Amino acid sequence: MRLNEHPSMVPAMSPNEVTAQKLPVSGSRLLVTFGLLVALIAGIWLAMPHLPETFACSFRDNAMLRNLWPGNAPMFDDLTRWTGSVSDACTLFATTSNWSVVWAIYSALFYFTLLYKAKIKKPRPIITSLVMAFMVVGMCMGSFNDHATGRGAWGAYHTTDPTNTLLWKALVREWVIYFFIPIWVQHVRSALLPRVRL
Repeated sequence: MRLNEHPSMVPAMSPNEVTAQKLPVSGSRLLVTFGLLVALIAGIWLAMPHLPETFACSFRDNAMLRNLWPGNAPMFDDLTRWTGSVSDACTLFATTSNWSVVWAIYSALFYFTLLYKAKIKKPRPIITSLVMAFMVVGMCMGSFNDHATGRGAWGAYHTTDPTNTLLWKALVREWVIYFFIPIWVQHVRSALLPRVRL
């Protein structure tokens, strides 16, 4: 604004323009990135049952590949109770492990493109760390539970669930955890920033 220009003569910015100035990436790029994420998740889900069984089963039989999604560990330990076939188990572990890699990449992109330079005025490292710990414990204890009750019973893994139902439930877990990780990191980082340069 020029010195001789009255504030009322400066055109007001629309809410979209204000948002665009605050975001380090454009809304259209965010939309394209989200669309690509959805396409990758759906593509892996649709393609995995049609890939060679030896490839899919490598995720069941190789602990390093299987644990790309740590939530697979408790399910694998309790697999004998599940009614699915050997092929179904291979598809389940291969899909969730590959999803986990995709989610991890997008989680890192989300952090470094949107959150890294953001400043949190009132960081809550203790609360976010407790939430993160609760989610990790839940993931590590996420075995089959046919006796789950209450509001969250729909999300429990059941031994009678078909593969696609288990995949839906795993997808929700992965989305929640990988979406929250960068938020948790930023709260902890913002709390430490005055003392430690990260």
